[in-house]
Amino acid sequence: MRQKLALIIYFTCLLSYAQTTENPVVESQRTKHANVTYISTNATSTIVDIDLRSLFVNTLGAWASISSKTSIQYKNPTTGDIVSKPIIMMQKWINGQSKFENAHFDTKYSLVDFGTKNDWPLFRLVFPPIDNGVNTITITENAGRRGFYWNNVKIRQVKYETNFEEAKKKIEEHIAETKSEYAGEYEGVNSWWHLAFLQDENDYVLVNTDSIQPGWSIGDIWANLKATAYQNVFLGTRHVSGGKEQRITVTFEDGIMNIKDGDDMLEFLKISGTTTAKEESHFSEWSGTGFALKDGYIVTNYHVVKNAKTIEIFGVNGIFESGFKANVVGVDKVSDLALLKILDKNIEKTITPPYSFYPSMVDVGENIYVLGYPLTQTMGEEIKLTNGIISSKSGFEGDVTTYQISAPVQPGNSGGPMFDMQGRLVGIICAKHTGAENASYAIKTSYLNNLVESVASSSILPTPTTPMGKELKDQVKMAKPFIYLIKCSDLIGK
Repeated sequence: MRQKLALIIYFTCLLSYAQTTENPVVESQRTKHANVTYISTNATSTIVDIDLRSLFVNTLGAWASISSKTSIQYKNPTTGDIVSKPIIMMQKWINGQSKFENAHFDTKYSLVDFGTKNDWPLFRLVFPPIDNGVNTITITENAGRRGFYWNNVKIRQVKYETNFEEAKKKIEEHIAETKSEYAGEYEGVNSWWHLAFLQDENDYVLVNTDSIQPGWSIGDIWANLKATAYQNVFLGTRHVSGGKEQRITVTFEDGIMNIKDGDDMLEFLKISGTTTAKEESHFSEWSGTGFALKDGYIVTNYHVVKNAKTIEIFGVNGIFESGFKANVVGVDKVSDLALLKILDKNIEKTITPPYSFYPSMVDVGENIYVLGYPLTQTMGEEIKLTNGIISSKSGFEGDVTTYQISAPVQPGNSGGPMFDMQGRLVGIICAKHTGAENASYAIKTSYLNNLVESVASSSILPTPTTPMGKELKDQVKMAKPFIYLIKCSDLIGK
């Protein structure tokens, strides 16, 4: 279990604590050579380790595969209902490198995929959290007659309470009490981490403040730091998979936190906390993607424009040298959608998108593509295209408002459109799963339809008389002028 700040532990009693079970008792299982060796439960995820050593030692030419239909089942202690939780992600343990790597469902893995014959072949399965009071679970791989199962696995009784809002409040209080000028909450620019820099007695820590990271809870310590001879430089150790630690260097300058983590350089923008006289002369800027409806209306994510005092739209009529001011006219915080309106009246009638609005559900397996402006600081302000398929009709932890898709997205893609191969608007990009390879999420267009009808009128939804080009390159060429770079600032009039 990752350690937590003492203040948060003793004064809230609301954060989630991992309950771990080593070598749990299994009543029965389909295969005697794949054993459950470790289970950990907390308020954000359930982790199950499957040891494959016996399988590879005892079976010639053995391979192992985990179905995407694998789930955890248990009886709710309060209602008596049978609950099923689908698998979120899977990893494999590379013992020679002492780390977990993302693995693919429905893929045959042999011993060579885990390293040498002396390495430790292990699958780690990640599921959503399970209910309080549960002490027996069943793990099933619903892949037909050959599917695996582990029946009635005895675990330590699940005991946790979750109140993320209260936990966030306590972290904010601790930020206010931290004397360091760098204390505050930081949002990743080129990653999806949200971290707070805090002081715990004579030590400094980075604390996770994002509740949706699999295996992490709000208040978990992401890294322990110590001061150096340079005021703005800290050395530390970051907690990574498998209980390992990795050395990092953290530097601060003008509201920016940079973390050198192995070969990676992670950049974070300060979004709240203490300021110095030098910092007060600065302001925060960030960007996302949006796309046009009719009559000067633009769609993006709510989290893109949240807390923005100034919003500028770049790329309207191909103009990137300067932006057009826009206001928020309506939001759906639950679905993470925002409807904007360009303030320039002369622009309204010049915008007639060539793509059609498709409010119906899209099937799993459908090909899709995404347009947007990811990581503009490092990748430039040219529009980027990625493509993939609809992987699931539900998103993170079974969220029915979103699709899971395989198209790679990055910070900055948020609010961008997702099209099918007929050039129809079928979704709005909203998030990326940091713990899984090529797992991203897009909001279903039916929820955009609800927002539009409640704020304006369905007449602003695009309804072209002719479809976009048949080939992808032609569709992109037609849609590109109506996909915008949205720049936001917390300074009025910037």
